[in-house]
Amino acid sequence: MPPPEGTHRPDRHRWAHRLFVSDVVPGRQTVTGEEAHHAVRVKRLRPGELVELFDGNGRVVEGTVAGVGGSRQHPEIEVEPEGEPREIPPTVPRVEIWSPAPKGDRLERMLDQLSQAGVARWRVLITDRAEDTMPRKPDRLRRVLVESAKQCGRARLLEIGSPIALDTALGAPGVVVASQHAGPEGRSGPEEPRTLLVGPEGGWSDAELRLFEDRSVPCVGLGPHVMRLETAAVVGAARLMENPR
Repeated sequence: MPPPEGTHRPDRHRWAHRLFVSDVVPGRQTVTGEEAHHAVRVKRLRPGELVELFDGNGRVVEGTVAGVGGSRQHPEIEVEPEGEPREIPPTVPRVEIWSPAPKGDRLERMLDQLSQAGVARWRVLITDRAEDTMPRKPDRLRRVLVESAKQCGRARLLEIGSPIALDTALGAPGVVVASQHAGPEGRSGPEEPRTLLVGPEGGWSDAELRLFEDRSVPCVGLGPHVMRLETAAVVGAARLMENPR
């Protein structure tokens, strides 16, 4: 199956290593910090190996490790580029998932899988049965997203947006709701952005279901079984990425 338009797929036969940097710039570049330490001490990166640098904002450049220096605890990697940096366009269609935050490490697993699926952004959705709870340890979550991007080949990190209330979310363009209840099914063109609203662990409240019906909010079915929140988010994302409707 070919990747969606805008998806970056590095040639893994050449670029066995992907390194995340704060900014991809023309010319030789030095990689430092945790990224360099992991590449040198864990992955055993050595001079002459082929790498790809990416900054999470769509810019990438391929190159060769020209040297490994610094100290054992603080190594530095010099990368000599092959050509100029390139701008990878965003994935089409743009899909966002808005949902309550699963508890514990389930959130990390969900974000990792949403990243692999090609989702552009995730936001905490405030519902009757889910509070305005932003995830703790944002640095840890960012690291999860960086590692996921390195693994799956995406050039842009999945974004984490600010919390949004359900009533406000329903006014956003291209919104569909994950629901097992009957309702109108949304349809859109292949390039139109889509946002999937996923309910909390206890499901949508009766008042919320009436709200969906009163506003004729489009729905998307995820199958016959009740899913965990994080499962529903990933399955819904895959449906919208493959067939935005």
